[in-house]
Amino acid sequence: METGDLQTFRPLCHPTSPGIRSEKQALDKYEKLKATFSIEKNDYEKKLANLLTQFTNTYKSTLLIHFQEKIIPVKTTDISFIHYNNGIVSVYIGRRSPGEGDLNSPNKYIVPSTLDELETQLHPDLFFRANRQFIINRNAIVNVEHYFSRRLIVRLNSTTPENIIISKVKAAEFLQWMEK
Repeated sequence: METGDLQTFRPLCHPTSPGIRSEKQALDKYEKLKATFSIEKNDYEKKLANLLTQFTNTYKSTLLIHFQEKIIPVKTTDISFIHYNNGIVSVYIGRRSPGEGDLNSPNKYIVPSTLDELETQLHPDLFFRANRQFIINRNAIVNVEHYFSRRLIVRLNSTTPENIIISKVKAAEFLQWMEK
Protein backbone atom coordinates (compact mmCIF):
# COMPACT_ATOMS: atom_id res chain seq x y z
CA MET A 1 0.00 0.00 0.00
CA GLU A 2 1.29 3.47 -0.80
CA THR A 3 1.61 6.43 1.54
CA GLY A 4 -1.30 8.22 -0.10
CA ASP A 5 -3.57 5.26 0.68
CA LEU A 6 -2.67 5.52 4.36
CA GLN A 7 -3.90 9.10 4.36
CA THR A 8 -7.40 7.84 3.49
CA PHE A 9 -7.36 5.56 6.55
CA ARG A 10 -6.28 8.20 9.05
CA PRO A 11 -9.86 9.25 9.78
CA LEU A 12 -10.62 5.61 10.64
CA CYS A 13 -7.81 5.70 13.21
CA HIS A 14 -9.24 8.67 14.96
CA PRO A 15 -9.52 8.06 18.71
CA THR A 16 -13.31 8.35 18.47
CA SER A 17 -13.60 5.61 15.80
CA PRO A 18 -15.20 2.55 17.48
CA GLY A 19 -13.04 -0.57 17.60
CA ILE A 20 -10.11 0.77 15.57
CA ARG A 21 -7.07 1.97 17.53
CA SER A 22 -4.27 2.08 14.96
CA GLU A 23 -3.46 2.34 11.29
CA LYS A 24 -2.57 -1.36 11.28
CA GLN A 25 -6.04 -2.30 12.55
CA ALA A 26 -7.56 -0.05 9.88
CA LEU A 27 -5.51 -1.76 7.17
CA ASP A 28 -6.44 -5.20 8.52
CA LYS A 29 -10.11 -4.25 8.49
CA TYR A 30 -9.75 -2.94 4.94
CA GLU A 31 -8.13 -6.20 3.77
CA LYS A 32 -10.91 -8.27 5.41
CA LEU A 33 -13.62 -6.18 3.76
CA LYS A 34 -11.79 -6.34 0.44
CA ALA A 35 -11.58 -10.14 0.70
CA THR A 36 -15.25 -10.37 1.66
CA PHE A 37 -16.57 -8.32 -1.23
CA SER A 38 -14.20 -9.35 -4.00
CA ILE A 39 -14.64 -12.53 -5.97
CA GLU A 40 -11.51 -14.49 -6.57
CA LYS A 41 -10.52 -15.78 -9.99
CA ASN A 42 -11.35 -19.34 -8.94
CA ASP A 43 -14.92 -18.32 -8.13
CA TYR A 44 -15.30 -16.85 -11.62
CA GLU A 45 -13.96 -20.04 -13.15
CA LYS A 46 -16.36 -22.17 -11.10
CA LYS A 47 -19.34 -20.01 -12.03
CA LEU A 48 -18.32 -20.04 -15.70
CA ALA A 49 -17.94 -23.83 -15.64
CA ASN A 50 -21.42 -24.19 -14.11
CA LEU A 51 -22.92 -21.95 -16.79
CA LEU A 52 -21.19 -23.85 -19.56
CA THR A 53 -22.53 -27.18 -18.30
CA GLN A 54 -26.01 -25.71 -18.18
CA PHE A 55 -25.81 -24.41 -21.75
CA THR A 56 -24.04 -27.42 -23.20
CA ASN A 57 -26.21 -29.97 -21.46
CA THR A 58 -25.65 -33.26 -23.18
CA TYR A 59 -28.90 -34.99 -23.86
CA LYS A 60 -29.18 -38.69 -24.42
CA SER A 61 -29.21 -39.89 -28.00
CA THR A 62 -29.94 -43.49 -26.95
CA LEU A 63 -31.94 -45.04 -24.12
CA LEU A 64 -30.99 -48.49 -22.90
CA ILE A 65 -34.16 -50.54 -22.49
CA HIS A 66 -34.12 -53.72 -20.43
CA PHE A 67 -36.49 -56.16 -22.09
CA GLN A 68 -36.67 -59.77 -20.92
CA GLU A 69 -33.02 -60.89 -20.79
CA LYS A 70 -31.84 -58.30 -23.31
CA ILE A 71 -30.63 -54.73 -23.19
CA ILE A 72 -31.95 -52.92 -26.24
CA PRO A 73 -30.48 -49.58 -27.37
CA VAL A 74 -33.28 -47.33 -28.59
CA LYS A 75 -32.41 -44.13 -30.42
CA THR A 76 -34.32 -41.17 -29.03
CA THR A 77 -35.24 -40.17 -32.57
CA ASP A 78 -37.14 -43.49 -32.88
CA ILE A 79 -39.34 -42.72 -29.85
CA SER A 80 -42.83 -41.52 -30.78
CA PHE A 81 -43.99 -40.76 -27.26
CA ILE A 82 -43.58 -41.70 -23.63
CA HIS A 83 -46.66 -42.46 -21.58
CA TYR A 84 -47.30 -42.66 -17.84
CA ASN A 85 -50.22 -44.73 -16.51
CA ASN A 86 -50.79 -46.18 -13.02
CA GLY A 87 -47.17 -45.71 -11.94
CA ILE A 88 -45.74 -47.31 -15.09
CA VAL A 89 -43.74 -45.37 -17.67
CA SER A 90 -43.76 -46.82 -21.18
CA VAL A 91 -41.65 -45.78 -24.16
CA TYR A 92 -43.40 -46.22 -27.51
CA ILE A 93 -41.27 -46.67 -30.60
CA GLY A 94 -42.55 -45.26 -33.86
CA ARG A 95 -43.60 -47.33 -36.83
CA ARG A 96 -40.85 -49.42 -38.30
CA SER A 97 -40.44 -50.03 -41.94
CA PRO A 98 -38.74 -53.10 -43.40
CA GLY A 99 -34.99 -52.90 -42.90
CA GLU A 100 -35.29 -50.79 -39.72
CA GLY A 101 -34.81 -53.19 -36.84
CA ASP A 102 -36.76 -56.29 -35.96
CA LEU A 103 -40.36 -55.95 -37.12
CA ASN A 104 -41.40 -58.67 -34.65
CA SER A 105 -40.14 -56.78 -31.59
CA PRO A 106 -42.75 -54.82 -29.63
CA ASN A 107 -43.09 -51.08 -30.01
CA LYS A 108 -43.76 -50.54 -26.28
CA TYR A 109 -41.14 -50.88 -23.54
CA ILE A 110 -41.52 -50.30 -19.82
CA VAL A 111 -38.75 -48.20 -18.26
CA PRO A 112 -37.89 -47.70 -14.58
CA SER A 113 -37.49 -43.90 -14.96
CA THR A 114 -40.07 -41.23 -14.18
CA LEU A 115 -41.38 -38.78 -16.78
CA ASP A 116 -39.56 -35.96 -14.96
CA GLU A 117 -36.24 -37.80 -15.24
CA LEU A 118 -36.77 -38.61 -18.91
CA GLU A 119 -37.81 -35.04 -19.65
CA THR A 120 -34.43 -33.75 -18.42
CA GLN A 121 -32.55 -36.43 -20.40
CA LEU A 122 -34.27 -35.79 -23.73
CA HIS A 123 -33.52 -32.83 -25.98
CA PRO A 124 -36.18 -30.11 -25.54
CA ASP A 125 -36.08 -29.21 -29.25
CA LEU A 126 -37.20 -32.76 -30.07
CA PHE A 127 -39.45 -33.66 -27.11
CA PHE A 128 -42.26 -31.78 -25.37
CA ARG A 129 -43.94 -32.54 -22.05
CA ALA A 130 -47.56 -32.36 -23.18
CA ASN A 131 -49.14 -33.08 -19.79
CA ARG A 132 -48.70 -35.31 -16.73
CA GLN A 133 -49.05 -38.45 -18.85
CA PHE A 134 -47.17 -37.72 -22.09
CA ILE A 135 -43.85 -36.63 -23.51
CA ILE A 136 -44.14 -36.42 -27.29
CA ASN A 137 -41.64 -36.38 -30.13
CA ARG A 138 -41.90 -33.51 -32.60
CA ASN A 139 -41.37 -35.87 -35.54
CA ALA A 140 -44.30 -38.07 -34.54
CA ILE A 141 -46.88 -35.25 -34.69
CA VAL A 142 -49.30 -35.56 -37.60
CA ASN A 143 -51.62 -32.69 -36.69
CA VAL A 144 -53.04 -30.62 -33.85
CA GLU A 145 -56.71 -29.82 -33.42
CA HIS A 146 -58.53 -27.27 -31.32
CA TYR A 147 -60.30 -28.85 -28.38
CA PHE A 148 -62.81 -27.50 -25.87
CA SER A 149 -62.04 -24.08 -24.30
CA ARG A 150 -58.73 -23.30 -26.03
CA ARG A 151 -57.11 -26.64 -25.33
CA LEU A 152 -55.39 -28.64 -28.06
CA ILE A 153 -55.48 -32.30 -28.96
CA VAL A 154 -52.41 -33.79 -30.61
CA ARG A 155 -52.56 -36.61 -33.16
CA LEU A 156 -49.45 -38.73 -33.66
CA ASN A 157 -48.38 -41.11 -36.40
CA SER A 158 -48.92 -44.04 -34.02
CA THR A 159 -51.86 -45.04 -31.86
CA THR A 160 -51.87 -43.64 -28.32
CA PRO A 161 -53.54 -45.26 -25.29
CA GLU A 162 -55.55 -42.05 -24.73
CA ASN A 163 -55.94 -38.62 -26.28
CA ILE A 164 -52.98 -36.28 -25.86
CA ILE A 165 -54.49 -33.05 -24.60
CA ILE A 166 -52.51 -29.84 -24.19
CA SER A 167 -53.99 -27.53 -21.54
CA LYS A 168 -54.90 -23.95 -22.43
CA VAL A 169 -52.06 -22.82 -20.14
CA LYS A 170 -49.47 -24.77 -22.15
CA ALA A 171 -51.10 -24.30 -25.57
CA ALA A 172 -49.17 -21.15 -26.52
CA GLU A 173 -45.86 -22.65 -25.35
CA PHE A 174 -46.58 -25.80 -27.35
CA LEU A 175 -47.38 -23.90 -30.54
CA GLN A 176 -44.18 -21.84 -30.18
CA TRP A 177 -42.22 -25.07 -29.67
CA MET A 178 -43.76 -26.52 -32.86
CA GLU A 179 -42.71 -23.44 -34.85
CA LYS A 180 -39.02 -23.77 -33.90
